[in-house]
Amino acid sequence: MTDHAGVPQLLRAVREWLIDERASEPDATSGHSARIATNLLDIIARELEIGPALRGSERLRLVALLGRDADLEALNEALCAKIAAGVIDVSDPHLLNHLRLTALGKLAIDNPGYWSYRRAAARVGFKF
Repeated sequence: MTDHAGVPQLLRAVREWLIDERASEPDATSGHSARIATNLLDIIARELEIGPALRGSERLRLVALLGRDADLEALNEALCAKIAAGVIDVSDPHLLNHLRLTALGKLAIDNPGYWSYRRAAARVGFKF
């Protein structure tokens, strides 16, 4: 049996290759494109690594908030409908906590180096 590299290892290999290529490119346009590609690979890697756990936590918070179980998409649709109908007040502390943690989760994938994200995550003890 032949062992194959996993997706995280493949992403790291492509990322490292892009960084090496970018370092050897005198052309600013090529370097910029390589930087964009590197950032996209980092987002994909974080999505694969922590995305399932973040979505699982989001789903559990929604189940507690709405008092019913469903898939994440259906729960988010139900939450939006309840907010629009005034059933859940936008100042509800449970709603605000859910929205804060959901936003932090999205930033943990998209841009964990963002200064405001790091500050907000530290303030509420959010770690991923």
